[in-house]
Amino acid sequence: MLCSPSKPWLFLEIETDGGITGWG
Repeated sequence: MLCSPSKPWLFLEIETDGGITGWG
């Protein structure tokens, strides 16, 4: 699981969708 302190929304996207939708 990737965690980015500077991008809390990104971590939430990964947790919710179960994929890497935040990385773009």
